[in-house]
Amino acid sequence: MVAEESVTGDGQLAEMAERWCSATVEIGNRVRESSDVYDNTQLRKLAKEG
Repeated sequence: MVAEESVTGDGQLAEMAERWCSATVEIGNRVRESSDVYDNTQLRKLAKEG
């Protein structure tokens, strides 16, 4: 039982990591597109919240 739970947990972790990576890339693209709109302070705040 415990082993099965561990495998499921690892699978979820990997999926979350993948989502986080694509979200990070997406945020990077948005930052480049709107770099003149946001200043660094706002970007850092967004990064911490995200």
